[in-house]
Amino acid sequence: MILKRIEQVLDLNSLSYEAGINVIYIKLGGGANNVKIQYQHSDNTFRTSHGFWNQVMVSLFTISAFMIISHAIPGWNYSWLILILAVNFLSAMVIQIITEIRLLDLRAQLREVGIYLTPASQFEFRKSKVGQ
Repeated sequence: MILKRIEQVLDLNSLSYEAGINVIYIKLGGGANNVKIQYQHSDNTFRTSHGFWNQVMVSLFTISAFMIISHAIPGWNYSWLILILAVNFLSAMVIQIITEIRLLDLRAQLREVGIYLTPASQFEFRKSKVGQ
């Protein structure tokens, strides 16, 4: 199977992973997000995705919670709200940067064995053509 080459690279790097039929879930560790590599038979590509949108949702929920708190408590100091939101945003960005750096290293190693990874976001917003 074609995913065996990916598993060999992951074993070489001592990364923990869970393999399915066409999917591998990789635990990068060290503050990075988990990465999903999915093989698409239809166009013979490997698509990667990681929890970027999960972090965005957590950030939005945190913003919403602190906005509700700031309106519910009279005399709430808004400077604390801005500080907490800035820390939340910076931590999400640091996690994203760590994930991208580790994923760049993994992509380079996979290219050496002939596997080219494509971000899944390139395929999500394609327009479908009517009548074809």
